[in-house]
Amino acid sequence: MPSTRSTVQSAKQAIAFFEEAVKRDPDYALAYAGLADAYLTDASVGAARTALEPGGQPDEAGSGAPRPRGGDEGAVPGPGTG
Repeated sequence: MPSTRSTVQSAKQAIAFFEEAVKRDPDYALAYAGLADAYLTDASVGAARTALEPGGQPDEAGSGAPRPRGGDEGAVPGPGTG
């Protein structure tokens, strides 16, 4: 199993390659799909690393994504909460 460090490095390299592919052929849809997948991998592995660092805390949903700051002004209440 690859380490998270090598996975993040691989995702960043993939992002660079897919961005180059998009520059060369803006109509090549698979390059956009690969770019989206690489960004997703980079974000999710980075969030997992943050959650595993000392003092890092995942949010209530269990991901390491940062929580929004401030109140929930303008938020739409979910079912059964309003």
